[in-house]
Amino acid sequence: MTLLQHITSGFRNYANFRGRSTRAEYWSWIAFVTTLMIAVPIAEAAIAPNTVVANLGNEMTLIPRSTLILSELVDLATLVPTLAIIVRRFRDAGVSPRWVWLQAVNVPWIALVLFESFRDAITPADTLTFVTVQELHVFWALTGIYPSIFMPTLVIGVVYGIFQTRVTLRTTRP
Repeated sequence: MTLLQHITSGFRNYANFRGRSTRAEYWSWIAFVTTLMIAVPIAEAAIAPNTVVANLGNEMTLIPRSTLILSELVDLATLVPTLAIIVRRFRDAGVSPRWVWLQAVNVPWIALVLFESFRDAITPADTLTFVTVQELHVFWALTGIYPSIFMPTLVIGVVYGIFQTRVTLRTTRP
């Protein structure tokens, strides 16, 4: 199969969590999705240069307004087929697809980032309050959120990423 056939196979099996997926099909899909994740924001910035002021740490940054919309739509459009191909690849490698649920560890952090993004987007510019990195570290230290939630999540995410890479590099099991 060619790269294009692997990509169309990924969309044809959009929500097919049964069966198997070869290494070539899996890595072709991952290459396609990674290319999309890089190319879409660049194209958006070139096409629609409307900017929004964002507070990232201690500095003010201009980011394209449309990046928050089209990139998210691409993410949502590729989420289900990506999960489906991961499940099929795990099955093909002889590993239980239940391990994919370990990715859900990062869901609270993704929700927090989305909430903060949309909160800043709907807040009028003259009422924005800017928090310095030092104030954020003090808040984390006082509440214990940083060490108790973020670090274990980060460690589990990194370990799972290594595990998933090793599984997807395995040869097909009978």
